Amino acid sequence: MKRLEDELKTALRRVEPPAGFAERVLAQARQQADSKPGFAARLRGLFRPRAVRWAAAFASACVLILAAARYRQYQQVKIQGELASAQARQALRIASAKLNAVLKDAARPPHRNLEN
Repeated sequence: MKRLEDELKTALRRVEPPAGFAERVLAQARQQADSKPGFAARLRGLFRPRAVRWAAAFASACVLILAAARYRQYQQVKIQGELASAQARQALRIASAKLNAVLKDAARPPHRNLEN
């Protein structure tokens, strides 16, 4: 354990910076602040290949999500239509059966009471 502590002390000991270090850092910071990219430079940065790939991937993901949502909506409408069609067919069958029964009754000769 002692050896590890000694290595850490050696690695983390204070070292004086070389002469002029602070001036160079401040000069570089000033230069970066002065050379802030303008609107045109930032706009050109959007069309870098990496940015374009990410934008294309995002747009593709949006299109896929919207397409999936539309397909799901289509499926639901289709199911509702099939259900309504089945209900209409069933209603027509019932109405047809009742109408046939009424027509049969109407086609029979009237029943006479022979007791009179």
